[in-house]
Amino acid sequence: QVDDVLEQVKGDLEQNYRDSRDSSDKGDPAVQRDAMYESAEDISAKLSYMSNDLRETINELNKASGSTGALGVGIGAGAAATASDPLSAIVGILNNQLKALTWIDQQCND
Repeated sequence: QVDDVLEQVKGDLEQNYRDSRDSSDKGDPAVQRDAMYESAEDISAKLSYMSNDLRETINELNKASGSTGALGVGIGAGAAATASDPLSAIVGILNNQLKALTWIDQQCND
């Protein structure tokens, strides 16, 4: 799901870039600015959707592994899991991605 949304966002960005490049020599700068602002809003909404989708996926994985941290974010598959446990590796990667997306969201809101 996340890959599909990323591909869609990438396609939208490429199309917006082509459209803005094609129309950069003509038209009112205010119209171009408005179009770019609308694109930014659309991208922001898609990133928010992806962040929520990723958060839900991580929560589901955490429920399956049976462990959550103090903030409700999973920290692995519990004490019984070893470093070679594939689920622990997946949860760790997804947690790092969630932290990165949360940081990006906070930076955009500041």
